[in-house]
Amino acid sequence: MSKLQKTINQAFISIGAPVADVVLSNRPEISDFQCNGALPAAKILKNSPNKIAEEIICKLDPEIFHDYEFHSVNGFINIKIKDHALIKEVQSATQIKQEAKKVVIDYGSPNVAKGMH
Repeated sequence: MSKLQKTINQAFISIGAPVADVVLSNRPEISDFQCNGALPAAKILKNSPNKIAEEIICKLDPEIFHDYEFHSVNGFINIKIKDHALIKEVQSATQIKQEAKKVVIDYGSPNVAKGMH
């Protein structure tokens, strides 16, 4: 489970709401990810979806999520990842440790007059 999903789950639990999935946004022009959990939580907690979404956003630690932008529209929590955060993640995921290793390459030359074994 991703760090983003875990933190969103903890924020929902902390206000007494059921956890909600973070999914790819169906409107990429607005955000990268979205969480629609404020709508069902509003029914359970008998509060407005906007208020629930704002409570969830306030529960997120800005020190951890300084590379994300959160805003809510009609109870939907939209999450935008900043470009430099994506670059940093891709670089760390593709970084290969360079270690000195001995490699032995054996060039075999089969005898064409005999069968391979």
